[in-house]
Amino acid sequence: MSKLFEYSVAIRTLGTAGDYYIKEIQSLCRQSIMPQKIVVYIADGYPLPKAIANEVYIVVPKGMVAQRALDYKEIETDFILLLDDDVFLPDNCVEILYKEMQEHHGDCIAADVFHPHLASFKSTLYDCAVNLSFPSHNGSWAFKVRNNASFSYNIHPIKGVYKSQSAAGPISLWRKEVLLGIHYHDELWLDQMGFAFGDDQLMFQKVFKNGYNLLVSYDSGAIHLNAKSSSRLFQRSSEKFYTRSKALYMLWYRSCYQLDNNSKFKKVIVACCFFIKQLHLLSIHIITALVNKDAGIFFKFIKGNFDGINESKRKLKLIPNFILR
Repeated sequence: MSKLFEYSVAIRTLGTAGDYYIKEIQSLCRQSIMPQKIVVYIADGYPLPKAIANEVYIVVPKGMVAQRALDYKEIETDFILLLDDDVFLPDNCVEILYKEMQEHHGDCIAADVFHPHLASFKSTLYDCAVNLSFPSHNGSWAFKVRNNASFSYNIHPIKGVYKSQSAAGPISLWRKEVLLGIHYHDELWLDQMGFAFGDDQLMFQKVFKNGYNLLVSYDSGAIHLNAKSSSRLFQRSSEKFYTRSKALYMLWYRSCYQLDNNSKFKKVIVACCFFIKQLHLLSIHIITALVNKDAGIFFKFIKGNFDGINESKRKLKLIPNFILR
């Protein structure tokens, strides 16, 4: 298998992951199928980490999208393993991902590292109420994205791999032509939110909606070592209610509503689904504002939606359609 399969690694980093990053590089050096090259795309303005395994450092603009929306001219292999800088890979992780990708004719396969199906009852209830992310007994899919841009997830995966409509972003194996073919650079607008919000869902949803075969692996053994770092930063932000509501509207508009293959009737259905979702979120924000005795929570939600509407009309209509094929 190793003679037929060659891949390179592309890591997105700010250079601040410390021991997590070291463990990741060390785990890459123990893979049963070794990478041809490890390329680290570090944000401009951040110091380069000390080299561990002859990895190559490339300075690029900062941004969760910007550091992935690249031409990857430094990589010559047909396959690219995309990683965040805090992932641990068991020795046979890449071998498993590639084998599952080949067996199921995948164009991209992502490892499930957040395990929503294993979440506590409290966390599941919170996600249902606040994020409208529901467990599903549909055994054919790992994740499905709804018309309101929320997703459901397989509550009881019994196989190692499933087809999917979205995925988690810390570790994914791609055919290079597919990674370039989704034109992820069209989504650089998302970096202007100021927080990493929805970038993974947007990227993988674009894979699915452009007709590529997206897979999710449940048995790769990959571990996201610092999974809650960015979410904690977001939760501490005083602007989180504004940013979230604005991002949710623009994500929905871009990936669900603004599609060339949507008929007028389909657009009405999609709009109604999102309107119902917004009514629910409005009630959640009213309750949160009352409990916290902070009316600003409600007004930030409203302002975020209005700004999302205005920016969608002003910015998103000027970029190529979400569906490119």
